Amino acid sequence: MKNNDRFDKMLTPDMVDISLEEFDKMGEEHEFSEEYKAAKKEMLKNYRKSKLFAGRVNIAKVAVAACAVIIGAPLAVNAATNGEFFARIWGNLGKKNIPSHEEKVYDEGKDTTYTVTYPQVDYEEVDEKKAEELIGENISFEPVEYTFGDGTKLNVLSTVSDGNSAIVEFTLEKEGGVDCLNYSQLDNEAKGAWFNESSNIYFDVDNCVGNIFVDLEKSTADKLYCYDYLVVDAWNQSVKGLKLNIAEYPCSRTEYNKIEQEAIENDDEASRKRYEELAANVEIKDLQLSIKEEVQKSTYTCEEDGCAVVSPLSLDIDMSKGLGLTKEEGYDPWYIYYVAVHYKDGTDYIVNEHEYEGIHSCDVEIDNAAYECGGIDESHMRYVFNRLVDVNEIDYIQVNEAKYTLR
Repeated sequence: MKNNDRFDKMLTPDMVDISLEEFDKMGEEHEFSEEYKAAKKEMLKNYRKSKLFAGRVNIAKVAVAACAVIIGAPLAVNAATNGEFFARIWGNLGKKNIPSHEEKVYDEGKDTTYTVTYPQVDYEEVDEKKAEELIGENISFEPVEYTFGDGTKLNVLSTVSDGNSAIVEFTLEKEGGVDCLNYSQLDNEAKGAWFNESSNIYFDVDNCVGNIFVDLEKSTADKLYCYDYLVVDAWNQSVKGLKLNIAEYPCSRTEYNKIEQEAIENDDEASRKRYEELAANVEIKDLQLSIKEEVQKSTYTCEEDGCAVVSPLSLDIDMSKGLGLTKEEGYDPWYIYYVAVHYKDGTDYIVNEHEYEGIHSCDVEIDNAAYECGGIDESHMRYVFNRLVDVNEIDYIQVNEAKYTLR
């Protein structure tokens, strides 16, 4: 299969002092971007996703990471990895709580420096027995392996999904150093690892968008361990299972994108022919990932037919009802300023909280979602949790001022 689809655009910032959410608007393919919301459906139908994050060109997400290749029950896998399986994906092993802080980000294209406010992030220990009880039977450990032409080895180790979200565990390995992926602590805190444009490798999970957390504590230069926290696109719920899309370009992605852009801008026969010849040599492969039965979801409701669907992995909120939002506001995640799971014992899990002028104030902005994404065809907001939620102990779910209880 060959690839010659086009959906690379540039969205430039118009602010100098911005929050992390506003910073994300600079990215074309991102939940907070108007460009993203307008183009998302078409982009997800195609293979190659890319986005512009300040100072980066055509950045795409990559799924990577995890532990040893073991096929068996989750508790056996957890024991064989000295308790690391659940603790690294849904716990605080390899992760530290992060206070809110500011960072300077340089946009090379605009020759401008931006102040980005990163929110507070909290992790917690995972109860291994409870984790097994909640999702153990739903995790697949059937490995999927692929070796790229440059020797980079991709190994999918585990997958689990509730239909609204998924977590895929990978490793990437290459003698002499994995060089197809850019990653850092700040990338982990923002929107995850991204592909190196000087590489000719790209892959993603079809019909999903997500955040790749690279386990810096466990990874080495030659082998990366990561976890891809994914939102399954709401408009395509009929698609079952997960598929990995893999592409190898005949040149670096920087060169490929340059020639592609020249073909668009010049709009002449020579430029188009040059690009078409190059695109004809892009090799694309699809690998089906193993998925067991989906993790069970429960429906919670509030007044005015408001609806929220929750599982141990994620939360889906229908923004069109119960929150008092207009149709236009229902498509904008910014209008969700407080999301929390309240437990029967009086404790809570604040998933996301930010200031909303004249409506909601807080001492610090919090983002305890492993990933979050708004829809385009439906006014839904989805959060992939950064921990496992014990659905049996939920008292109610709060979104802004609305309280959702079990239907």
